[in-house]
Amino acid sequence: HEIKLGTIGMTTSQGQPLTLERISTPSREQAEILATLHIALPRPYTRLEPVSLTRA
Repeated sequence: HEIKLGTIGMTTSQGQPLTLERISTPSREQAEILATLHIALPRPYTRLEPVSLTRA
């Protein structure tokens, strides 16, 4: 499963709140802000569930 919507809440060194919303891929502006703050978002991760190949 992939997180498609998320909110990242931070506080700047001046004490101002900074909130970024993420829907799948960040916008260019959001990517620039994250890069400036040296924040790397995790890569999308998909977990596969084991399946049985035998019929019951």
